[in-house]
Amino acid sequence: MPEGLTWVHRSRLCSGLFLVFILSESILSTSRATEPLSIHTLLAQAPSYELQVVSLRGVIKDMQAMPPIPIGSKCRLLYGHATFVLEDDTGSLPVGVFGSCLPQAAASLPKDGDQVVLNAVIFTSKGEVPVRVWGQATEIRLIPDGTK
Repeated sequence: MPEGLTWVHRSRLCSGLFLVFILSESILSTSRATEPLSIHTLLAQAPSYELQVVSLRGVIKDMQAMPPIPIGSKCRLLYGHATFVLEDDTGSLPVGVFGSCLPQAAASLPKDGDQVVLNAVIFTSKGEVPVRVWGQATEIRLIPDGTK
């Protein structure tokens, strides 16, 4: 947790993260991602993918894994919370990973340069120009070297 955050800020951050987790789980129970989209297609049609689970394929860049975050529930600490940029041949997309109560979640995060296929809930900023688009990963699968 960055220095200087008050208890109120931490509480709001944890509440927001929990809301994203619950939203992601409820969306996953009603829809499944199919064939991977290109990032260009996603960005060009972002409003139509808002709150939908999509499948994307690309390379992990700028992985930023966070230290365990206290969340004040039975879970106590959230492990494996991270952000990164997913790049394919057509563009790039910022992606967040909520994390887990399990300490091994941090070790299972992909590394910079890893090729992955992931499912993510898509979010867009409303009322901003240009519109910002990002994903919240719900599943990340490593692609073995040499597999296209």
